[in-house]
Amino acid sequence: MEEKKIALIETSDGSHTILIDGGNESYHSTNGAITESKHVYIRAGLEHFLEQTSSREVRIGEIGFGMGLNAVCVLEYALAHPELSFEMRSIEYEPLPTDVLLSLNYAERLGMEKEHVEQIFRAEWNARTGILSNLTLIKEHADALDFNFENESIDVLFFDPFAPDKVESPLWSVPFFKKMRACLRKNGILTTYCAKGIVRRGLQEAGFNVERLPGPPGKREILRATKL
Repeated sequence: MEEKKIALIETSDGSHTILIDGGNESYHSTNGAITESKHVYIRAGLEHFLEQTSSREVRIGEIGFGMGLNAVCVLEYALAHPELSFEMRSIEYEPLPTDVLLSLNYAERLGMEKEHVEQIFRAEWNARTGILSNLTLIKEHADALDFNFENESIDVLFFDPFAPDKVESPLWSVPFFKKMRACLRKNGILTTYCAKGIVRRGLQEAGFNVERLPGPPGKREILRATKL
């Protein structure tokens, strides 16, 4: 990422996102970065899964660690639910510089201790880090195309790479969706902000049951895919 121009901006809910390449792409919605993350990944993903199960242990996978916002939102959720246990494994091909992540205002906007949030950003790559007694984070510096989750090991998958209309990537292909389905346990779910028809049809072709859900501000729909 060093060769790319990075600009930090505030979104509509006051939380930061990053613009790259002169503002042609943002990591999170300019209509509210925290709002989007909580809507797509926590409410439609994590909370929905917990409503369907009696399990107190949840394994989360993520394609695209990015700014670490989804991990921070999981941290907030884990702090509020000490009776639950979380393990999150997040993959990132091009990690952002740690000093950039440490300048983000997520702790302030979420009313969290800055030290807690900084643990997410400072966690070593390719290692297990105990963030809380009930939250373990594994940040993988790897190409998701080459990375293998264990089959049927993930309960909730946050699918958060750059949009397919912004960057051509086989991450949005049927073969990769099949790989993601294989890593999910039965009744496991994948959530993504991208509701394009080609993505929805690709997930269906890969064997998922796909729902179109109302989106966060500035976005009409999102997708939730379940492995039945």
